[in-house]
Amino acid sequence: MAEVETGPASIQEIAEVMYRILTEVVDIKNVANIGKQPPRHMLYITKQIDIPGEYRIDIDFPTERDAVKNKYVARIVIMLDGSGIDLIVGPCGLKPTRFPQTSWHTVKNLARQAVRDFQK
Repeated sequence: MAEVETGPASIQEIAEVMYRILTEVVDIKNVANIGKQPPRHMLYITKQIDIPGEYRIDIDFPTERDAVKNKYVARIVIMLDGSGIDLIVGPCGLKPTRFPQTSWHTVKNLARQAVRDFQK
């Protein structure tokens, strides 16, 4: 059997994996709330890839009023130049925390915890 060489994942690939994992976390949280919370309490996740040099993942509050005020359960901005990952957690998070690109697991876990903590 021939060996397949795999190189290191690109930053874009890591961002896509992080988005897919967090999508599952949000879906699990929403399914768990069915019947317990009204639909307006469901979270939603979006990605924005049209800003040059950035890959954004937003886990948003369900109401437009909170979304208009730029309040997020979590906002992750992955710098595609490799300079780092910014993370804002919670509605009071005003300043992003910068993590090195290699700490993407830590950022993912902090965002997962923010989703878990949302309306326990």
